[in-house]
Order: sequence, then C-alpha cells, then structure tokens
Amino acid sequence: MTPINTTPSTVLILFYQTVGIEQCAVFEQLKAQFSNQAKFIMVEVGHNPEVANSFEINTATLPTIVEINNGKETWRHMGAFETNDMIQHLAGFHGQDMMYA
Repeated sequence: MTPINTTPSTVLILFYQTVGIEQCAVFEQLKAQFSNQAKFIMVEVGHNPEVANSFEINTATLPTIVEINNGKETWRHMGAFETNDMIQHLAGFHGQDMMYA
C-alpha cells in the first residue's frame, strides 16, 4: 500500500474528532464538487493516531485539513472552515472559475 503522503496527485486530508463531525458534512460536499480534481480522505484521529502523528496534527487545532500535491504538503488549514472559503481555495488552486451558492 502506498503511504498517503507519496500519492502523486492532489490529496486533501481532513483530520477530525467525532466532536467536530459537522465539518465532515462540509468536507463531503467539497468532495462531491471537486472529486474529479482531488482525492478526499477523512481521518478520525482517535482511531488513527499514528496517521495524525505522522502529519504532526495538534488535536487542539482540529479539524485540520492538509493538502498534498505530488507527495508534498502544500497547504494546511487548522480549525473550523466555511464551505465558501474552501471552494474559493480549491477553485483558485486549480485555476478555475467556480460558482457556488
């Protein structure tokens, strides 16, 4: 199995705890809209502490999104996030004009 951080494409990883589950719904919405441009992975840190530790995730800043491009971390957002802010980030990163509600 290839480790997450060596996948040669854009990968967005959401690290969360079950108490922050509402951010998972936002992440799923982003996945539906951008799944043809990136791989979306959700990691519950309580069940996967070794993965969270390998990305140096601080549980005080959950949820945390890590963006990986060509095997390297290129962006990180710590704390709650708004759908529209994430859409703007993803659209800007991929050089597209996106419409959103």
